Amino acid sequence: MPGNAKLVPSICTECPAGCAMIVKVRDGHPVKHEGAPGSALCMRGQASLSRFYHPGRLKSPMLRGQNISWEEAVAAIEGALGKPGPHAFLSSRTTGALSELIDGFCQKRSVERLPEFEVYSYAAIRKANEIVFGKAALPFYDVKQADFLLTVGVDVIETFANPVQFAHDLSEAKLKWVHAESGLSLTGINADERIVIPPGTEAEFLTNLPEKVATALKNAKRPLVIANGSAALPAAKMQKALNSPLDFDRGLDYSRAGTLADLDKLHGRSFGVLFIPRRRSGGVPAKFRRDESRVSYRLWRFDERDAAEVRSGVAVVRCAPKTRCDAGKSRVVGDADKCSGNVPAEGAGAGGDAVDSDI
Repeated sequence: MPGNAKLVPSICTECPAGCAMIVKVRDGHPVKHEGAPGSALCMRGQASLSRFYHPGRLKSPMLRGQNISWEEAVAAIEGALGKPGPHAFLSSRTTGALSELIDGFCQKRSVERLPEFEVYSYAAIRKANEIVFGKAALPFYDVKQADFLLTVGVDVIETFANPVQFAHDLSEAKLKWVHAESGLSLTGINADERIVIPPGTEAEFLTNLPEKVATALKNAKRPLVIANGSAALPAAKMQKALNSPLDFDRGLDYSRAGTLADLDKLHGRSFGVLFIPRRRSGGVPAKFRRDESRVSYRLWRFDERDAAEVRSGVAVVRCAPKTRCDAGKSRVVGDADKCSGNVPAEGAGAGGDAVDSDI
């Protein structure tokens, strides 16, 4: 019936956690995002609905700053794929059916699938777990099964792994929670005890614990320690020694995620076609954005944080809804020389061809 809403299950893609959500759809238009039954959705996930209706969003493919039809866009990509490669596919973290679809496309069109670029790749934790547990993975931290929790430098209810899951589990867990950090965070505010440490001393803190914390760990039946970065390896060793409640089978799948080192390896390479879909905010490292001699096509992508250039034969990306340059002009794809605004120096230069789509 017209006006009646229906609920459609979906997945939030605002961060790598990929929370299950329910989309309320009325007359064919999404009107509300909510967490799936038994789960929840953070404010960012709920606010993501605004992307769908943003007036500056891309509504069609673009070539040299001009709208083109899908037929023209597909023809341009097909033509570029028919030329000598190598061709490559670089995406953010993908899993499940979408990852299988990308695999099939890459195999059929002889496109190299590169290690995925994810800003929060947890490379240190995965490497530490490979050394200690023999599994290069990010485990599920079973907070509900722990009676003492020590977090060091990880903002578990804002940015680490699945913040919504952590917040939910911590609200039901019966444990003592100590958090050590160098800067104030919501995690530190909500912990039972907050310890301030100098920046960069997380590993030193774990190897030389205050007597009070060390005693609490020793007396706990199921203590859980979580740390990242330089502290990831000593944390993994403590987890194994203390028999912390970890579940590698329930962890987030980062098996395809690479590291910044993997991305740096692309700096000296040239591609016929480089596909970059579903890139979230966070930017591409500067080393990958520079190399004027290799530019055949250029894509300008402006979002909330950066003006990132991606150079390739043809680039296909998902653009952010906020498409304003420093001068406040609406520009998603185009020629830098035509903009009267203050384009960042790293992004200055002559424009080229690009195919862009809001997919």
